[in-house]
Amino acid sequence: MNAFALQVDLFCRRWKLLTPGNHVVAAFSGGPDSTALLHALLELSGPWNLMVTVAHFNHGLRNEADAEASSIGEYVRGLGLDFVTAKGDTAAASRKGKCSIQEAARELRYDFLGSVCRRLGAQRVAVGHTRDDQVEEILLRLCRGTGPDGLSGMPVMRAPFIRPLLGSSRPQIFEYLNTEGVPFIEDPSNRNPRFLRNRIRWELLPVLEALSPGIRDHLTRVAELSRKDSEYLEDQVGREWRKILLCTAEGLIVLDRESFVRSPSSLASRTVRKAFGELTGEVRGLESTHVESLIGLAESPTANAHLDFPKGVFVEVSYDSITLGTEKPFSSPFQTVIKEYGRHFVPEIQSDLVVEDHALSLAEAEFPTSTVSAEALRFPLVLRSFRPGDRLKPPGMTGTKKVKNLFMDRKIPRWLRPAIPLVTCGDRIVCIPGIAVDRDFARPGEEAPGVRFSLSGRLSQFFKCAKVY
Repeated sequence: MNAFALQVDLFCRRWKLLTPGNHVVAAFSGGPDSTALLHALLELSGPWNLMVTVAHFNHGLRNEADAEASSIGEYVRGLGLDFVTAKGDTAAASRKGKCSIQEAARELRYDFLGSVCRRLGAQRVAVGHTRDDQVEEILLRLCRGTGPDGLSGMPVMRAPFIRPLLGSSRPQIFEYLNTEGVPFIEDPSNRNPRFLRNRIRWELLPVLEALSPGIRDHLTRVAELSRKDSEYLEDQVGREWRKILLCTAEGLIVLDRESFVRSPSSLASRTVRKAFGELTGEVRGLESTHVESLIGLAESPTANAHLDFPKGVFVEVSYDSITLGTEKPFSSPFQTVIKEYGRHFVPEIQSDLVVEDHALSLAEAEFPTSTVSAEALRFPLVLRSFRPGDRLKPPGMTGTKKVKNLFMDRKIPRWLRPAIPLVTCGDRIVCIPGIAVDRDFARPGEEAPGVRFSLSGRLSQFFKCAKVY
């Protein structure tokens, strides 16, 4: 085993990146870093009993990319390795996602590598980031206004992805390739000053090195120390998360506002990142300004406020809760005719309305429920969504009250209101199950015949999260 491969071997052992017998997907662009990675993995394949498959993603950004992909395939097959490739439209992805070309390329590439790993049943995906890439990444994040977590740089491992070359410098890689006579491809875009990372590499770093010759080692050490601190704090966030989380389901996370505000600021910011990561799969793209805005709103006396986070995530700070979601869970108006007793499914809210004779119910309902006078009721009824201007007569009050104001009194968050069903008879609102009964439909006494309306399903879960009952 040559000196470079030995260095990679020791790094993998230190960080426990590999297990004997692993099937590793090696990300390969043909550039110097990925070429050095591939050949190091081949050196390690014997001692570690590794199976190596090579994966190449063509971003479709350069005219020569197709020819390069073809020659890369020939080169890999010449090494006796299996080769998987795919091509994407990075420019279209950039426009669709409203992000930079580099960000879109990264998203497409990692999606491809992850899918290859899953399809082949591999345990690891190895990517060729070096110690110099780590230094550039930290400076890039500083330029964009990173928080303390950003100083930890790229993780050595976030399964299934591993970075075996983070302990190796770019000069060491070129020395290895030149000594061994291993060919590689130079990507001309790596010198394009249009990209901020290239300006950091070719303009900023030389200036910093002139001021402090050990700047790369210093920043690498900062990353390692920050990573250790982050790991400890992440463990604390896991405990805090259990106190703060109200519910999570299908692209929606609801946090308890009071518990969130009481948590230490360092844990609160990490809680926000955790929620964002749960929804999108990663925290990349979420800046400290986004986090600070949410914390500021949560701590303010504001009853209702809305924020837009990156990657299409919305945030709604309500009376007692903070909701983060990838899409509003309920947005379509609905109307269902109820002709008889029984269970009636409402697809728009993915919930059932149960209509039953109160006297025949054997147990108290565990979900939002309201009981009305059977004598005042006439079928068919209509179950529908809230409409602007809706009013009912609350018991104990003269006149009517807007349903909107009733929602506000009960501190029901805005995102939930479109899903709350109203039971109507003719042009009158009979009740809002679990929330209110119109006094004209209220039972005159506990012994009077009654009809019970109960909700179950997805809406019932969100009622509990929002503390509606």
